[in-house]
Amino acid sequence: MAKGDVVEVSAPLGAQRVRLEAFDDQTDEWETLVTGHLPDSTTGKLYLQIPRKLDRSQVRAKWSASAPFPYPFYEGRSRFGVREGDASSASTQSRYTEVAFSEDAADTTDATDDGTENVEESDIWQLSGNKLYFFNQMRGLQVVDLSSPNNPEVIARHRLPASGEQMYLTEDGEHAYLLARKAGQDWPGSSEVRVLKLDDSEISEVARLDLDANYCESRMVGDFLYVLSEKWEQDKIAWRDWSFSYSTRLATFDLSDPDDPRKIDEKTLAGAPQVISATNSNLMVVTRDPSDYDNKHVVRVFDLTDFSGIPEEVAELQPGGLVLDKFKLRVRNSVLTVISQAYRDQDWGSRYSLLETFDLSTGERLGSLELADRETLHATRFDGDYAYVVTFLRIDPLFIIDLTDPREPSITSELEVDGWSEYIQPMGDQLFAVGVEEQQVTASLFDLTDKANPRLADRIHMGEEDAYSWSEANYDEKAIGQLSDQNVFLIPFQSWEDGESSNMVQILETTDTGITKLGTITHRFQARRAAANSSGLCIYSISENELQITDFAIREEPQPLARLPLAWKVDRLHPAGEDGEYILQIEEQGGYYWGWYSSSQDANATLRITTKEAPDDLIASLDLGPGTLSGSAVHEGKLHLARANQGKLLVDVYALEDDSAKRLASVETQLTDVSGNPKLKPFFLDDEKIIWITDGSQSSSYYPYEYLMDDVVDPYPNYGSGTVEAHSFVFEEGLSESTLTHEANASITLSGDDVQWGEPFLLEDRLIFGSTVTSHLYDSKQTWQVLASEVNASLHGFDLSDSENLTPLTPVSLPGLLVGLHAPEGSSRDAYLFTESKDAAIGYYGPMSISDAQSSYGHSLAVCAYDGSLAYYLDELEIDDDFSHLVVTQGNVFIGASDSSSQGVYGYHMDEEGLFAKTAEIFAGESLSELATDGSYLVGRTSDGVRVADLAQVEVPVEWPSSTLSGTLYPSIEDFVSSDDGIRIPSGNYGVELLTTPSTMERRALTARRSGTSDDWTMLEDSFLRVFKAEEVPVSLAHDTSPSWKFRPESNLDQNATSHEAHWKSLPWFGFFHARSYPWIYHTQLGWTYVSEDGDNALWLWREKSGWLWTRSDVYPYLFSEDKNAWTYLYQDESTQTVPLYNYSKKVWSTE
Repeated sequence: MAKGDVVEVSAPLGAQRVRLEAFDDQTDEWETLVTGHLPDSTTGKLYLQIPRKLDRSQVRAKWSASAPFPYPFYEGRSRFGVREGDASSASTQSRYTEVAFSEDAADTTDATDDGTENVEESDIWQLSGNKLYFFNQMRGLQVVDLSSPNNPEVIARHRLPASGEQMYLTEDGEHAYLLARKAGQDWPGSSEVRVLKLDDSEISEVARLDLDANYCESRMVGDFLYVLSEKWEQDKIAWRDWSFSYSTRLATFDLSDPDDPRKIDEKTLAGAPQVISATNSNLMVVTRDPSDYDNKHVVRVFDLTDFSGIPEEVAELQPGGLVLDKFKLRVRNSVLTVISQAYRDQDWGSRYSLLETFDLSTGERLGSLELADRETLHATRFDGDYAYVVTFLRIDPLFIIDLTDPREPSITSELEVDGWSEYIQPMGDQLFAVGVEEQQVTASLFDLTDKANPRLADRIHMGEEDAYSWSEANYDEKAIGQLSDQNVFLIPFQSWEDGESSNMVQILETTDTGITKLGTITHRFQARRAAANSSGLCIYSISENELQITDFAIREEPQPLARLPLAWKVDRLHPAGEDGEYILQIEEQGGYYWGWYSSSQDANATLRITTKEAPDDLIASLDLGPGTLSGSAVHEGKLHLARANQGKLLVDVYALEDDSAKRLASVETQLTDVSGNPKLKPFFLDDEKIIWITDGSQSSSYYPYEYLMDDVVDPYPNYGSGTVEAHSFVFEEGLSESTLTHEANASITLSGDDVQWGEPFLLEDRLIFGSTVTSHLYDSKQTWQVLASEVNASLHGFDLSDSENLTPLTPVSLPGLLVGLHAPEGSSRDAYLFTESKDAAIGYYGPMSISDAQSSYGHSLAVCAYDGSLAYYLDELEIDDDFSHLVVTQGNVFIGASDSSSQGVYGYHMDEEGLFAKTAEIFAGESLSELATDGSYLVGRTSDGVRVADLAQVEVPVEWPSSTLSGTLYPSIEDFVSSDDGIRIPSGNYGVELLTTPSTMERRALTARRSGTSDDWTMLEDSFLRVFKAEEVPVSLAHDTSPSWKFRPESNLDQNATSHEAHWKSLPWFGFFHARSYPWIYHTQLGWTYVSEDGDNALWLWREKSGWLWTRSDVYPYLFSEDKNAWTYLYQDESTQTVPLYNYSKKVWSTE
């Protein structure tokens, strides 16, 4: 049998499907070549085309009396040519590839009129007795019991991740005040003060005090909390003949009774907030100057002596420059001293440092001093009658300024040293400074014994020689720890050398003559703070990921004492345990929590086990080995993992027993595509056989510029590529030893400017997945400009019937990228296929001239009926918004609309005619940035939280109340897991986010799908088959919709006709006609005509211009016209090229 031959099948009565199968000598299996379909209660013949040369003995036919879809579903298009892409969209994406991305503390004010002993600044942590309180950006408030330094323990938590780092703790340790950004806020956002009651291991919420703005800084003075926040005013506010949109809100809270906190005052100030500083009786607030926003600041001074605690403004001053931090302000003897970075003529090159003194009672400027032309202002500090100022251009001048006479400030001395200082701390006749020199963090000690001749007594560098290092202490002095009453400093820093990063705390001791390095404490992540216990024998150092306790009894050799995990990255979640009481938290790859500066010892994937009730209480942790985790799944009580490492695929199987995991078997094999770390998905064929396959989202775009012509670029050689590969494994579990064997692998590679693969799906014994290949034609001059695009979509797959020989399936044309399928219950390889197209011509398929312009591009969803061989087009739904997200579950499609005119989620299913029918509208008014489902729940992420709907009745989803996340985090919801108590979302750096099931709802079982389709096939005897050569077959298969099969119903017209050469036929009363395309025929006089038989020798004929005509053998050539409601007469003259009809009603001739 040659390629193109056709098998005619006389199907038994009641047959609805017939398929041709061919025997494969290599696999010893029968494969399906083509499946044809028959309508109900209709007899006729089915014609199936042979796709390749085959032995007749290797071909057989089977039939089935059932079909998963109605016959009309198989009459749709099944060949989808290239689809025209939106060239303008491609040009935009192409242009982006050419653009390089560019990167664009406690108050220590001294010698004031009234002191600062009542002033407290917020920080991220605080030690109180044997407890440590840590406002952890990764989790929220954590309380650690330190009573046993060898065994620290987190005893209480309040989840508030990604919300802030400003915390106050009451002296008795019974209440905490957290300044936090509110979750789920659109720009410009708002904040709150969260008041918490701390009772040993319990944390309860007392109140949330609103801040209708974004908090910036704060101070606690006595029992009053003053919060500075920034507000974007909808209505501009006038100030000194200037109008402004950014304002500063100064809010006052009375916390004298922590169980009844109150907001007692709020003031609106012109300009955005910059700095806050306080004394016992004064509050200083610095804002931008609306009249010179970039170059000037305004300083307002408030009196705090009123019993009510409400600040009263006493002065508004305008220094000559920008006040950069709190160390550049001081009130002493009713004189305000301000140090600022000033500019002449608003020119950065003409910058200088400016010291000014003001009389607070009058606002009068008393004196000023200009210094350090063209240098940048850095560290400053006041100490008694002196101010210390550090500037930098090429070296670091340290200025000592005499402030004895506020009207005549003068420079006492100037010392030039290399580098610069960011923080300076007076210590009697010495200055301790932290700064930078030659890209390294430094600690310096200056001798001030003779202030007229200061000198650099000593300097040490942190990190190895020639290494690059940096420290949080260089922009936040709270990072510098100091042992009480001792000159021992703790400075956290990071360094980078030879491609490796390190995180340490440097321990330093200052003496009368210099600085001594006592040792370092090594951290796996960036250390934020360090402090000693009351005895000074233990050092507590903390990162957002762990607390480390160090034995400091021997100062020159500090020794690790204990480590306590505080947070970790969660990329995947899996329920575990008999009742799902445990959760497996998987970190795909170790290292720093934003992927920067990962160190070699932390580069492995990690498995962590917790209970589902306490996801931050670590029970066990397991290093999974080198590489990046590519896929994971729990099946039959075992954890299956796939890792990619340096071009190799490593597959593991772990036994899960209660709260532990034990590796049973591992195997390593070579990846076909070694260009990156693939995302893999497992499929379990039975308890032993496992298939790991590439899980879509792979694309490679390449824009070459060397193949240019004068005006346009020829269609490029294929530069982009993408590979899908499948690997089969056999796992055999034994009592003493288990084995995991790699059986086979197969791959498919496509090339094009942009190759995209879709998610794989299991359909009986096949894995199927879609692809799109986009090709561009570029302009030769504006090389980013795409003149035209073509998108070709296909269905691919692997035959899994023999796991030792994974066979790629013949590609099938699709209208778009496969995004979902639904197999009717009881069917095998039949399914609805849902495909998505973006930036492509809507409803237009087929080859086209590159110059043909299509006007309708956009986003669409199409559905096809797939019979295991071909996909038959049923319907297409245009989606208004290009950024809409969609998911397919239980045969239903949910589309999240984010267009302003149609926000929400819309559900669709397939009606009896194979068309999309809307079933539901949920999440009304919500704009969704992501949509996901696990079959039981539909989860959507919005700008202000997450929405959930129960899909127990999939066509009538039940919405949960709106869920606000615990912090200002934006987790990907793709890998959420559901259980009876709620939805859990892996949130990366921020752990596990739980959305609790509403108390009024219980999880319901999924409704059963309609069934009734069986998949029994019966062998057809050879007597029912007849083989035609391609040129002899009595029907035409040369059309776009179904190129490989055609059903031809039995026809009296056909059976009674006389056959002639070249498939012509004739009837004595009807004349000659060609019927290979029946029910379309070509009549020698009527031309192309559609035929519908109406009893013996009676016909309905349809012609485009004439409409429906009825005739019969005893009346022809008289025909009754349904459109004209009149009899007509056909003038029979085959020599004419027209169809002359005489209308008896109007008595006129018409010619068509």
